[in-house]
Amino acid sequence: MSLIPGASSFREDAVQLAAYLVERKGLSLDHLKQIIALQRAQELRFSEAALHLGLALPADLDAARHQRSDAPAPVIGQAAAELHSYRDLGHPETQKIGSLRAQLLLRQPAGQGIKLAVVSASVGDGRSRLAAALAMSCAQSGQATLLIDADLRNPAQQQLFNLHGGVGLLQALQGAALPQPATIDGMPQLAVLAAGGQATDALELVSSQPFRELIESYAGRYRHIIIDTPATGIGFDGTATAMACGAALLLCRRHHTPLDACQQLVSQLRSTPARLLGSVLRG
Repeated sequence: MSLIPGASSFREDAVQLAAYLVERKGLSLDHLKQIIALQRAQELRFSEAALHLGLALPADLDAARHQRSDAPAPVIGQAAAELHSYRDLGHPETQKIGSLRAQLLLRQPAGQGIKLAVVSASVGDGRSRLAAALAMSCAQSGQATLLIDADLRNPAQQQLFNLHGGVGLLQALQGAALPQPATIDGMPQLAVLAAGGQATDALELVSSQPFRELIESYAGRYRHIIIDTPATGIGFDGTATAMACGAALLLCRRHHTPLDACQQLVSQLRSTPARLLGSVLRG
């Protein structure tokens, strides 16, 4: 079963999505034929084929879905003041993050986007801000990007993007509802899936098969997936999340993160199938 939000609805409402793309996005009959041809050739859903061809954005799928009267209203977030520098393409911090994004892309298999967990050993290292900045950079490159807050111990992305309400990762993994990522004002290519709360069984949830399936399902909609995690000093969650998505980006903070803790985390990651794509030293 696919865990893409609204996936079952889109199987039933491909006609509704097609109508939306024609009416609101100006798609032609030839465009629809291209989508259907790819859909049949690769056994995709109509929505997945449209995304693959670049004829629709994730936001279009959400908008088409929410034309139904029974669909919940979409959540719209806004980057907090501490992230505003990353919206300025000329800002030195933005350029540093852009350089990091480029290096990470070079380490991906040809044609694949970035899919990784941002991990660090200590509380206060700055994982959440780095994850947010990297996701914003990916979105600013013109490619659909999803930021997932998998820190179910002390989540921060809802504050960084001023998110209120809506279903989050926690509810999805508990089976209550499928998550609908929030759209971010002024950044149409960026979506954020908030944690949805705290959990006493956080490690079990991010180590579960449903979590892996959720990530893979979203990979059909988003070019890049960046996942925020808790410090590994308080649990194995970060490493488990890296295993679930297949890769990690290590963050250390100068004069804050103990060297032995960083070394232990590196050894821990290298004992798993997850790829360690690189490291960032924060001043």
